[in-house]
Amino acid sequence: STFESDNPAIVVDPNTGEVTVTIPEDATPGTVIDGTITITYPDGSKDEVPVKVTVVDPSTDADNNDPKYTDGSGEPGTEVKVPAPTNPDGTPVPD
Repeated sequence: STFESDNPAIVVDPNTGEVTVTIPEDATPGTVIDGTITITYPDGSKDEVPVKVTVVDPSTDADNNDPKYTDGSGEPGTEVKVPAPTNPDGTPVPD
C-alpha cells in the first residue's frame, strides 16, 4: 500500500503511512490542522482516511513536574544532607 496526503502541512510516509505534522510557531491553541490521507492498495483500490491534529497550549517543565524533597532529620551540631528532589513517580527533575 502507498499513502498520500492532500495537505502540504501533513507529511505522510508513502511506505508506512506514518504522519508528521509540523505546527507553525504562531499557531494558536485550538487551531485544527486536518486533511485526508489516500491509501492506495496493491489492487488499485483506494480509501480516504481523515487525519486531524489540534494545537494545544504548550506545557512547561513546571507543568510536567511536581518535585518533592524527602524530609531530613539530624542531631544538634550535625550536617544533614537531603537528596535532590524527585517527582512522585521517582523520576528526577530535568537538568
